[in-house]
Amino acid sequence: MKDLPIDFSIDCATLSKQTIRIPYLHRLGDDLELTRAPKTIKGFDFSSKAELDDFLNKYPESDRASLIFAIRMKLLRDGAKDAKTEEELLNAINEYNDFIAKYPDTTGAQIATHEVFRVYERHDSIAAYTEFIKRYPFSLEVNLAEEHIKRKLFDATMAQNDIEAYDHFVETFPEAEPYVTQIINRAAEIEQSKVQSLLESLKDKPKSDQRIEKDDYASDLYKKWHDLALKSTSPRGAKIHQVKINRIEYLLTTELSTTPSFQILTVRKLVEDVKKQLTQLDVLIQRNHEETITTINQGFQRLHEHLDQRFNALNGTLNKIEERLKRQEDSTAALDQRLKDLSVLIDAHYAELRRQSGDIKRQNDELKEALRSANKHGTLDTALTVVSTGLDLYNAWRSPYEPKGEASKTFNLHFNPDIVIKHNSNPKSLYSKLGNLFSELCPTLSGALVATTSVTGPLAIGAGIFANQTCKWGVGWLSKKFGG
Repeated sequence: MKDLPIDFSIDCATLSKQTIRIPYLHRLGDDLELTRAPKTIKGFDFSSKAELDDFLNKYPESDRASLIFAIRMKLLRDGAKDAKTEEELLNAINEYNDFIAKYPDTTGAQIATHEVFRVYERHDSIAAYTEFIKRYPFSLEVNLAEEHIKRKLFDATMAQNDIEAYDHFVETFPEAEPYVTQIINRAAEIEQSKVQSLLESLKDKPKSDQRIEKDDYASDLYKKWHDLALKSTSPRGAKIHQVKINRIEYLLTTELSTTPSFQILTVRKLVEDVKKQLTQLDVLIQRNHEETITTINQGFQRLHEHLDQRFNALNGTLNKIEERLKRQEDSTAALDQRLKDLSVLIDAHYAELRRQSGDIKRQNDELKEALRSANKHGTLDTALTVVSTGLDLYNAWRSPYEPKGEASKTFNLHFNPDIVIKHNSNPKSLYSKLGNLFSELCPTLSGALVATTSVTGPLAIGAGIFANQTCKWGVGWLSKKFGG
């Protein structure tokens, strides 16, 4: 039995920190490993990376695989921790790279990737960081490796003290702040120092020569500025392009402001400013124009929508009015038809009334003619006079002797001419008999009766009866004569 070469520490509230050594058991591996020939059996070497890798390769599902994997990583870390020289660091990096390649999809590989980057940082070279980015392009440490490369390049560039090297760094890493700002300031300082050195060297020369050399130097700078101003560049090179232009403008403004080149540059800058302002003004005018057009269009749109709403509402109202007018027209047509029907009916009734009126007029004419014919000898006038006189005599005679109460009913029944007339259909009536006898005996006595005022009561009764019978006769005759 052999102990494992790993110490495990336990630290808790009830136990003090202890180091426990776990004994090695031959059953750590598979049964096949335990059935080797006796002469070949030897202890498991936990310090051998090859034997640990072989075990993990053969028995990846073993209960002890995680423990063996931890031992394997510990050996990897120990080798990197003990590396001092550049060669040892490179060997440690290679060991990590081999480990990550053997176990690419494990959590241990992710941890190893992070740890190997720390080894690369200890090597701290552009080549090492570049190799890490190439090997592990998708690791979380790539951005940090790129920053290390920028830092190393910045240090190397600043050590050169060369404007072209500075410009190359800015062109390569245009967004690498704060390195770019420091590089730009350093390049401007060098360029300004050159100009100051030139001006210092011209102090002992004649002023005419000073002016000529200053103008020539400023002219060269202006030519560079002009070429840069006319040159188009890619978006990536826009940073260094503007840096160079700004640097020349700064030199002409601060150190060579008395030269014609500066004056030309000033005029050009003014013209450029005017162009920019005009361009901005055109853009502003265009924007205002577009905004105005947009506002007008929106206003017209809202007006159109409002008019559509009003039109739809008005159209709905007109439709309702049209429906109501249609119903009114239908009602008017029905009424007109009814009036026409009534007019036809009225015309028919009117025609009938005119026909009946004509018949009545004709009958009236015939009646008049018959009456004229009947009254030709005054017979009707005499009969009517007798009847009227008899009634007057009868009423004058009756008034003093008219009984009251129950007797009035009996009296009226026998002596009232109306009642007598109602009962004259009875041939046995006393009045009928008297009237008939009187009319037969005295047919011409009516005139004498009318003229006599001292007629006694019985005569008056007789005259009344006579008149009654005469009236009856006259009515009967008229009925027979005219059919009604």
